[in-house]
Amino acid sequence: MQCDASQHGTNVNICMMSPPHCQAQASFIKSVRSAIDSDAKKFLQDKDWRNVQPKSPRHGLQTKKQFEVASFYVKPVACFVPHLIIPGHVPVCPRCDSADRVDTLGSYTKWTKVPKILFGTHSHRCLDTKFYWCGACRRRFAGCDKRSMQLSAKLWLGFFPFNLSDRFAVDEELCSFIVASANEQTSKMFNKLQQQITDTHYDNYQCCLHLVRSKRIRSKVAFTGNSDGQRRIDSMLPKRGNLKESDGTRRLRLARDRLTTVQ
Repeated sequence: MQCDASQHGTNVNICMMSPPHCQAQASFIKSVRSAIDSDAKKFLQDKDWRNVQPKSPRHGLQTKKQFEVASFYVKPVACFVPHLIIPGHVPVCPRCDSADRVDTLGSYTKWTKVPKILFGTHSHRCLDTKFYWCGACRRRFAGCDKRSMQLSAKLWLGFFPFNLSDRFAVDEELCSFIVASANEQTSKMFNKLQQQITDTHYDNYQCCLHLVRSKRIRSKVAFTGNSDGQRRIDSMLPKRGNLKESDGTRRLRLARDRLTTVQ
């Protein structure tokens, strides 16, 4: 994800669009970043950087602990930080074709503003990385920059299992499915993937109902808004009291409903 910003007279690739995830997902991404910045070796020694899992309600089905509803839709994170995953490695600048003046520790080395969406067959993950600073061309580049990784292709062959585009990424399972289904109709491929995702969400729905029945979903005070700006159904219900509306108000409401339907 790219857009231009100015820093020290140069253009820096920084994403300006709003994050494509909820506040709970943002909190999990932030916690993973903090843990890596604090002690990457300790954090990654017992975790797969390709699939850092959040705490799931499924892991506590036998306990009496209460869970937030948001925990059902927090997705795993793939943290691709080249100089930490392979100690001693310095990413190659895609413009200079050299790693001689690439800074991996300075104040110019920062996390990307918004991780890429990493699509899979049943759901998606967040592909997170850092921007590195090149002192030669005085510009930043992402750790998963395609050109940079091509210059170190021998290093990442068999180690980086994702397929990259400018705006998103695809994991090896989904890529294999697409390649194997190359001779099938696109609509048929779409229906298969849609059914897989539907089954996954239905399974999560059943698990959620089980926890609700067991009174292990933490309830919230009913109000029309949420801390992350998401509207609730309550806000769409009419207020109690005199609900009678005038003929003009009724005609205006129906006209707006028809316009919305047409749009």
